[in-house]
Amino acid sequence: MVSFEALEAWLTAEAEALRAKGFVVRVKCSDVGSKPGGCLEAEDNRAAGLLSVWVSGEADIDIVDLQTKEMAVLKWGLRMTDANHTEIFREFAEDMLSLRRSD
Repeated sequence: MVSFEALEAWLTAEAEALRAKGFVVRVKCSDVGSKPGGCLEAEDNRAAGLLSVWVSGEADIDIVDLQTKEMAVLKWGLRMTDANHTEIFREFAEDMLSLRRSD
């Protein structure tokens, strides 16, 4: 389990790291409903990605290659904890950046 407040602060902070790399980034969080969580959307001319996380500790990574219009990365059912949340974000960021390098 991860606290909603920590989750929201973490996503907002990590969004800045992607902005610095030239991505357009949006963060959306909601504590309404039975499964509070948030998402970090990132996009550039090559990829559009979504990192979805929930206070339950679940996390998903979805990335579309905008050149081929195909899913480039699908990682569902990741387990996020206070100890590994930076690794989950790093994995998302690296997957996004890897599409730039494949040009």
